[in-house]
Amino acid sequence: MESLDAIYEQATARIGQWSTHELGVASAQLWQHFAASYGDYQPRYFDAAAPEPPPLYVTSTVIWDPRARNEDLRPDGSYKREGIPLPLEGHPLMGAGQDVEPLAPIADGDVLTLRETVDSVERKTGRSGPFLVITTLRQYVNQDGTEVIRSRESLIVK
Repeated sequence: MESLDAIYEQATARIGQWSTHELGVASAQLWQHFAASYGDYQPRYFDAAAPEPPPLYVTSTVIWDPRARNEDLRPDGSYKREGIPLPLEGHPLMGAGQDVEPLAPIADGDVLTLRETVDSVERKTGRSGPFLVITTLRQYVNQDGTEVIRSRESLIVK
């Protein structure tokens, strides 16, 4: 397990270095199931002519893989996935906030790509000791290169 100092150094070195991941095809059927799973039946999600996804659909489901097994999960239950390569194995992780900015419509059948980079890294100390707050900037673009969503997500690493 890497030390917090080593993770800090590697994360700060990645600020501004972008990685790109193909996410696949946006599916109205899947985002309708997503909305229904938490009881949100707004007509705009189910419109037969031009349905639109719930605001958090893409950022919430980007790491879902229907073939994932328990061994694909970290001990804290978060999904192991390709992303910004940081040595986080063995460290407890916790989400520390997300700002999501929808920028353009997402249509059923759009092919989405994720671009992400480390935006900032902060050292902090709490009652239980030192930790890091790593904030990533994520851009979701469609097949035309149009940025449809921008998000900043913070992660606590203990």
